[in-house]
Amino acid sequence: MISYYAYKVKGGKLIKVKVESKDGLIQAITLLGDFFLHPEYVLEEIEASLKGVHLSEATIINEMGKVMERNQATLIGASVEDFAQAIMSAWMASNRNS
Repeated sequence: MISYYAYKVKGGKLIKVKVESKDGLIQAITLLGDFFLHPEYVLEEIEASLKGVHLSEATIINEMGKVMERNQATLIGASVEDFAQAIMSAWMASNRNS
């Protein structure tokens, strides 16, 4: 199942999510938006680290947090929790529609 979702962060930033899932696991994910992430290449590493991860907010926060810490990355305009909420919202919205 492929899900799309646009999530508005408090303060105005936007996170766009495309997530492909099967049996409650992330198969592929794309994260876009008007947030800032430094260094930028970390976004690709985050997307790769989420493949195969169970769709739960806590698991997503944990995986993203590990990548952020390992790369000493900084998010501006959004948080790891905002990304987890956007991903879960995409998945839940597609489940409601199926």
